[in-house]
Amino acid sequence: MENEVPEERPAPTGLTQPPEPYDEEGNYDSPALGSLRRAWEDLGQGKISTEVMVGLITEVAQFIQVQLDILYQQVQQGVSNPNDPSFKLIWKGFETHLEAMEVMAREFPEASDTEDPEVEQAETEEAEADEVPLGGYFAQGMDLAQKGTNMMMAGHKLAMEHIDAIGRISCMFCGSENRRGVERCHHCGRALPALPGDPAQSSINVANVEGLEGQGPTGAEITDNFVIVNEAVAAWRGGALDADGLLAELEKVEGRLLAHDEANVQDLQLMEQQPGKEALAQAASLTAKAIQHSLEALAKMKLAFDKEDDSYLVTGLHDLEAASKLMVQSFHACREAAGHP
Repeated sequence: MENEVPEERPAPTGLTQPPEPYDEEGNYDSPALGSLRRAWEDLGQGKISTEVMVGLITEVAQFIQVQLDILYQQVQQGVSNPNDPSFKLIWKGFETHLEAMEVMAREFPEASDTEDPEVEQAETEEAEADEVPLGGYFAQGMDLAQKGTNMMMAGHKLAMEHIDAIGRISCMFCGSENRRGVERCHHCGRALPALPGDPAQSSINVANVEGLEGQGPTGAEITDNFVIVNEAVAAWRGGALDADGLLAELEKVEGRLLAHDEANVQDLQLMEQQPGKEALAQAASLTAKAIQHSLEALAKMKLAFDKEDDSYLVTGLHDLEAASKLMVQSFHACREAAGHP
């Protein structure tokens, strides 16, 4: 019996580093832009129908709306700051992209599902007044979509710079920077501060930029799970880790989260049965929500392998950071409920 050759999982492609602009004007490309561009060319050559083209525009618009809904939920839950420069750029980029799809759809009035005759008449009069040539609305939409893509990428670059900063800690003795996770300072050799407990067995360990529990600036704390994933992505980008290695790291963190979730469910069930444990139960419920958001973020990152699209790594890592901030909130809520300062 011949040995079966394992099927190779395609490596993510496209975002090996923060992507460089693809043209001289500094514009970035994206899977959505590429799909729309190719579909328009196929439509002109008669390879696809108008219905297929409109369906693609609708699909892109629906995907963007889902992303906006996720960002909105993150703001409502307090895990994302709407005033953060990177968040504002990403939000505005998605909004601009959604507006672009609405403009593109005007290229195909015959496919409109509008049943209001007054709306249809207004759109017809507007089109006649503008005297938009054939293909004009699609071109306007592509220009808007390009602007939205550029804004999103600018936001992602800011976010990645922030994530990279979180991955470094300063030695409290000599001030030298070190990669988070190392035990001793590379300059003076002294032990870097760490939280008690075994990091390999926990998904709620919290460390901040300075490496001292509770001593960092507000919003600087992050979970070690996020640090592991961030460093794995950085290692993959730098060529120190292959695609299989990156996937293994994602699945390792996923396993830790599942184990944490199982333990948290048991704790929550016990707390709900005991009087006077309401605060701890609420904190455990917040932990459950943070674990769920973390697992969803990892699932999104793993789509990069199946869809061969590295943008899922970037958006998933952004979501994982937001989930880790929620985990930090649950960590402090647990400490407070347990009577720890």
